Amino acid sequence: MPDSTLFTLLYSARGGSPAVKAAALLAAIVYLQSLSSHDASRQLLFQGAYGRRVLHLLGSRFCECEQAAPFLSLVNERGRESCGTTALMSLITIGGSTPLHFFARCSDLSLTKMVIREHPPSLAVLDYNGRTPLHYAELFCFNGSTSEDAVFLRAAYAAYNASNLVALVSLCGGSSPYLSREIHRQTIALRAAVAISLNRQEAAPSALDSVEAEVALSLLGRRRDFGRMGDSSELLRVVLEFYERVNATGRVKTGGQRKRTELVGSECKGKWYCSSS
Repeated sequence: MPDSTLFTLLYSARGGSPAVKAAALLAAIVYLQSLSSHDASRQLLFQGAYGRRVLHLLGSRFCECEQAAPFLSLVNERGRESCGTTALMSLITIGGSTPLHFFARCSDLSLTKMVIREHPPSLAVLDYNGRTPLHYAELFCFNGSTSEDAVFLRAAYAAYNASNLVALVSLCGGSSPYLSREIHRQTIALRAAVAISLNRQEAAPSALDSVEAEVALSLLGRRRDFGRMGDSSELLRVVLEFYERVNATGRVKTGGQRKRTELVGSECKGKWYCSSS
């Protein structure tokens, strides 16, 4: 089975009438459903003319079709079980354009939201002309008009740049495995920042739950304490260390600051939250 079958099916119908495009998408849905995970990955990753893949074609030529939304949902579903939707949404053409660069110009806002949900970092990707998807949305809306697409992308771009993924979920009308994972990591980071701050102030552990959200966000913005610590597993160790240093009176034990390298030392050996080295 040639790897280009799915791409060719859409590419051959790209300039046809709405009826031809609809028929091509229906055939593509049936074909993609029949493939194994391995074959689906090969078909979705196939690189055609100008470095375009199936998602680039869908965003540039098929947005007006009613079948575009179910086909995109199916692509996301098959992508998760094969090559990964992050890999699909990160693919670029020879001009550096991601699928979102094409979906940002289409008339169906629901398709744009589906793409952003699967891979929010695409909002900030620059193509080789130095343009983000927002630039193209505003360009196709006559430079800053109040088109729904441009207004939505401005809000989504602002939320992503501010690391406000909860607001991004609200804007896109739902979450995704990617967004859920990143929000979880942010939550761990926020609690670690608060724990570090309270640790230095020798505060009671119950104070961790009473800290206002604005304080936590402020600590997250500074990134002085935990920004250099790496992934969320190391941040989790800091939080757990904070709790272990609390004595029976609910006060943090004194003894000075310890280097984070000590967390994987003898005191950490055998504990479930310590990685083996």
